[in-house]
Formats: sequence, structure tokens, C-alpha cells
Amino acid sequence: MKSLGSRLWHGTAEKILVFIENIGDDNLRFALNTGHAMMCGESIEHILELAGTRLGIILVSAPVTDNLGQTYDMHAPIAASGPAVSRVTSSEVPIVFDADYTTWDDVYQDVRFIGS
Repeated sequence: MKSLGSRLWHGTAEKILVFIENIGDDNLRFALNTGHAMMCGESIEHILELAGTRLGIILVSAPVTDNLGQTYDMHAPIAASGPAVSRVTSSEVPIVFDADYTTWDDVYQDVRFIGS
């Protein structure tokens, strides 16, 4: 294994995928967190392309933007946020609903949103 230095796991999905590739273990997979990716301005579609067979799981939630345009990692339900995550369901990996749900209706709306 190459020397990877410290703190290389922080950054974009692309940097993390390079980190995983440099480790060189065929069993190591990438966990896509849609909320974190959207918060960083990354395209879910592009990340799915880059990850390819390294994709192991998708964590579905959304960030929240306040009135001043600041974005927070709130793990909000994705249906209410309206982001384009249509390709998530075409992946053959587990999808975990990672939002902080307050009602079962919120869960149901996210399941419907991802399934459509």
C-alpha cells in the first residue's frame, strides 16, 4: 500500500475514489452520500459514473439552504428538496434512507420520490 499521508479522505468524491483506488483492495467500496455531495456542489450523475464498480451503497438525504444561501448538512428528506437523483435507483447497490425523518409520511414521500 502506498503512503497516502494524512487527511486525504476529506474532499470531493473524486478525491475519495482516487484514495480508494490507491489502497488497491478489491473489496473496498465507495459510499455515496447524496446530501454531502449536493452540499459540495457535486453532480450525483457524475459521481455514479466515476464510482462505477467501486460503488457499494448509497445514503439518501439532502442538505438545507437557509435564507442567506448557506448550506447545512441537515440530513433532510430528499423529496422536499427536489434535487435530481433519478439515476440512484438504476444502481445495483443498497439504498439507505439517511434523512432525519419526523413522520412516516416523510419516509413514504422519499420512498416514492426515489422509486419514481
